[in-house]
Amino acid sequence: MNIKQLVIAPIFAALAGIIAIAVVSFSAIHFNKQNTIIITQTIENSNLAVDTQKAFFRLKFLVDNHHTNIEHNHYDEIEEFRNYESQLNHLLSLLYLSENIDEETRKKGETIADELNLLIEQWLESSFQHLTSEEFIEATERNLLKQQTYIIEEKLTELFSLIGYSLIYTTQKQEKTYEILSKGTLLITLLIFIFSVLWTFYYSKRIIDNLIALVSSMNQLNTGQTNIEIPFTDIRGDIGDIARTTNLFKDKLIELKKTNEDIAYIANHDPLTGIANRRFLDKEFSNLINHSKNSLYLFHIDLDNFKDMNDFYGHSMGDQILVCITESIKKILNKEDFIARIGGDEFIVLVDFNEAPKEEINVFAEQLIKAINKPIEFSNKIVNMNGSCGVAKYPDDGTSLEVLMKHADMALYEAKRTSRNGYIQITEGLKNQAKNKDLTLKELERGVSNNEIIPFFQPQYCINSHNIVGFEALARWVHPEKGILSPAYFIEEASSTELIEKIGSSILDSAITALQSWDKQGFPQVSISINVSHRELANPNFYDNIVRKLSENNIDSSRIALEVLETVAIDNNNKFILQNLCRLYRYGINLDVDDFGVGYSSISSLQKSNFQRIKIDRSFACTEVDSEKDKILFQSMIHLASSLQVESLVEGIETQAQLALAKKYGCNIIQGYLIAKPMNFDDITQWWETAIENSFENILPHAIDNQTGDNEAINLSEPE
Repeated sequence: MNIKQLVIAPIFAALAGIIAIAVVSFSAIHFNKQNTIIITQTIENSNLAVDTQKAFFRLKFLVDNHHTNIEHNHYDEIEEFRNYESQLNHLLSLLYLSENIDEETRKKGETIADELNLLIEQWLESSFQHLTSEEFIEATERNLLKQQTYIIEEKLTELFSLIGYSLIYTTQKQEKTYEILSKGTLLITLLIFIFSVLWTFYYSKRIIDNLIALVSSMNQLNTGQTNIEIPFTDIRGDIGDIARTTNLFKDKLIELKKTNEDIAYIANHDPLTGIANRRFLDKEFSNLINHSKNSLYLFHIDLDNFKDMNDFYGHSMGDQILVCITESIKKILNKEDFIARIGGDEFIVLVDFNEAPKEEINVFAEQLIKAINKPIEFSNKIVNMNGSCGVAKYPDDGTSLEVLMKHADMALYEAKRTSRNGYIQITEGLKNQAKNKDLTLKELERGVSNNEIIPFFQPQYCINSHNIVGFEALARWVHPEKGILSPAYFIEEASSTELIEKIGSSILDSAITALQSWDKQGFPQVSISINVSHRELANPNFYDNIVRKLSENNIDSSRIALEVLETVAIDNNNKFILQNLCRLYRYGINLDVDDFGVGYSSISSLQKSNFQRIKIDRSFACTEVDSEKDKILFQSMIHLASSLQVESLVEGIETQAQLALAKKYGCNIIQGYLIAKPMNFDDITQWWETAIENSFENILPHAIDNQTGDNEAINLSEPE
């Protein structure tokens, strides 16, 4: 079915009308021509009859007056009449055979023709004898001729009437025939035109109906419906082509829809476990709270020590552990419950308890912990995992997902800190801690902008040489209202933001300025140790920034030591940490392991990272010296450093007994209140100048007499 036929149809109807009009016109011309021919022939025949009558009258006149013209013979007139008479017979024959008169007239003409033929033959014979005779015709014969003449005249008159009637009849018949033909032609033309219009209407309606059906299918496709049948795909023509194209579009749409569904699934689900991811959690949270009766609980789950398991067994085994734990958790969930994996070993579970008693929530939380603790068997190995859980309730603990997760995360952190392998629901006390943390961060941000974070320097003393060999730059916050604040007040909050990098950069700048100032004053060249956080070492630009600052200020790299927590040093998940440590070592910067002994104490990682010194944590130096176990542990750590051919430094030395023990076990460098407490640049400079003047002879007794103030040397590194 072609759409172009919709245009051809009215053209065809118009063409049919034109043809019909042409047929009528042609028929009129043809029949008028035929009518003219017949009428002309009839008139000619009438003229022939008149001429014959004239010849007959002349001959009749000669017969009647023969007695006055006996001297002449009339052969010519007789022959002329005979000639007309033969034509008259032909006329009578035509009249007899004519189809232009009715049957009755034809029979009557036949009778007249027969009678005329007989009368004329008789009359001519008598007239011929009479006219060729030189004698007068007798009265009797003359009267007989006259009577015959009268009869012939009557017959001729009647014949002329028939000829006239034939003319009229022929004309009327032709007109009637033309009228019938015209009306028939017009009727046929009208029927053709009506048929063409009806055919056009029918064909147009059919095309329009088909197009409407296709448009309806297209509209359904436009709304995303694909479970429809496209009509007219099996017919030929334009409609079929459109239908087949539409059907092809539907197939492509189905394929695209399937692809989009796959993409949406991938975008909203964790590829390892198949459960929802953080993105899907964000989208579905509003739907979950809309169906909740203000009793939606969020459980934030984190696996304990999963990183160690992952490193020990390998990432492939770690992935299998995550899959198994996911399946274990799903078994205790109902269909309407929601689970998502939002991090490497972190899960979120949302459950609507429909205002159930607290005991039911506690039972469910315990079931979660048991599901995580379920032993997992891999390759004939049994792996036991532990996990902690933080719980928050909507809307009591937050009306948005962000706030709920923040509070659940706080509860999770508290669960890990206090017991591990347990769960804690957020409390008002923990919320207040979070508020205080936020306030501290805002204050700290202001303090960093105002350069209120400055270094306090604590000397590092060599026992054998009795000299100051270096200083540790410890950050202090000189608060305009609260006074001097140690890192314990702000370092944990700063470590989770970019503020820790700004503080570290500021401390490095102050240390470089201090070295330059001391060099100008003629002090012995020493090094300054600076604590470095995990976030700083993970920055790809950390090495370049340090090298640039040292080069711009013409500071030798060996005069800067970076103190790194051993938990940061052995982090193999961040390639930039090990990369930065290696580049710093090659550049000549000293690397110290801070708080050695309180973390993992990974000897292999110490060797890989090329550390030059380990700082034994003050907790070992502050132990009771009378405890043999503590003495053995303290001695072992110093011997370990010696075995690794790295220098050891004991921090937190506060008493002569601790000093004596460190010296006995071979530790040559100490740091602590026994020497001096941390001081700002001006105070430490004055202290150092005094110590040099006294040749360091009275430093230790003086330090013992001034054991007051802050006894902790707290670093800038991130806590565990």
